[in-house]
Amino acid sequence: MSELENPWATEAGQAARLKQLRYLATGEGAFADFAADVLAGRASLRSLLGGSMLADDDVQEAVDRAQRWRDLPEAERQVLMEDGREFTEWTIAALNKAPDPG
Repeated sequence: MSELENPWATEAGQAARLKQLRYLATGEGAFADFAADVLAGRASLRSLLGGSMLADDDVQEAVDRAQRWRDLPEAERQVLMEDGREFTEWTIAALNKAPDPG
């Protein structure tokens, strides 16, 4: 896998994302509803970025986290991205090994 390749864009990543959405859809609340809409084809993962389907507080929390990320020194972001890549690859493998949600 190249350094710039998105692990979620691989075949294994896409299968893991689908299972992740199925798990989310079994819950309750805004994220469960959104996951169910994506699985049913009424929404896409990208639609969350274009027009919020979440409460303003949830959106503000995401905006605040993004700003904290941008405020980090470049060297610290690099370390976190390297660590995050390993965790992402572990997450994809774990999701693909997990049983299908009920």
